[in-house]
Amino acid sequence: MKEETIYICETCGKRMKNQYDMKLHEAAHFDNTPEQYHKRMELQNEVGQAAIAYSSAVKRLADFEKDNINFTEDDDE
Repeated sequence: MKEETIYICETCGKRMKNQYDMKLHEAAHFDNTPEQYHKRMELQNEVGQAAIAYSSAVKRLADFEKDNINFTEDDDE
């Protein structure tokens, strides 16, 4: 059995067998060099990871407050 990897452009859906050619193709959508495009993808990934970490921290804080803080109507005064 032979396996083939097909790369699909996230912008237009074009399919290619060569990863480097796909990177050139995707970079062209943003008028970037392959190096610029790679850096852009790294930064997008970093932002995505930060958003996940932030969301997780907010949930942990909300859970902590729900479990450990007794809010009453008198607290407004």
